[in-house]
Amino acid sequence: MTSPGEPGTGRDEPTTADDDAVEAPPPRGPGAARGGPGAAAASIGPAAVVAFLSELALLGLAVVTGWRLGTPPWTSLLLAVVLVAVVVAVWGRWFAPTSAHRVRARGRRLAGQAALLVAVGALAAVAGLPWWGAAVAVVGITAFALAG
Repeated sequence: MTSPGEPGTGRDEPTTADDDAVEAPPPRGPGAARGGPGAAAASIGPAAVVAFLSELALLGLAVVTGWRLGTPPWTSLLLAVVLVAVVVAVWGRWFAPTSAHRVRARGRRLAGQAALLVAVGALAAVAGLPWWGAAVAVVGITAFALAG
């Protein structure tokens, strides 16, 4: 058995406390230049929280809408899965903050988000959920407009 510092162990030099230190990632967000505590969280406001909750409500509404549009249970399940998959694919491709293909222009991104919210809301109305569809669309569009 070899010990640290012997040839062939990959540790030919004595270790120090700095060898195990991990470099912190650079700060992000609008308050990052100041570097104070919570600098990365400075961009998260109430509108951003409501916008995130609207995304979750959009997915939930898509599931219920897809389920209600089908007549036999297997069709309901298929429509629910497909509708959610389409919403996730569109959102993940063009609207997710970390997407490589994110729509960068704020106005165009808001228009796309609004179109998706209205489309699912309209399908919800067809499925017999007009108030739920309208509520998710209106709250979501308002939250995304305010959150930026």
